Amino acid sequence: MFFNHEYTLKVMNEVGVIVEHETALELFKKHGARVEGNTVYFSEELLNKALSTIPQEIEVFTGRQCQNW
Repeated sequence: MFFNHEYTLKVMNEVGVIVEHETALELFKKHGARVEGNTVYFSEELLNKALSTIPQEIEVFTGRQCQNW
């Protein structure tokens, strides 16, 4: 099954994610997510902001060699 970016955005914004850790809930709320009970809803803007902070490439070490992804 293939999930595209737009579908993921819709689910994260309309369905949300259940989080059962109070500190995490506070952190999400502090950074702009909508929190209702233990469900966190992420706007497209918030998700895109978070995605913009990840590196373009990572190194994965598998014991003997490094794999660039």
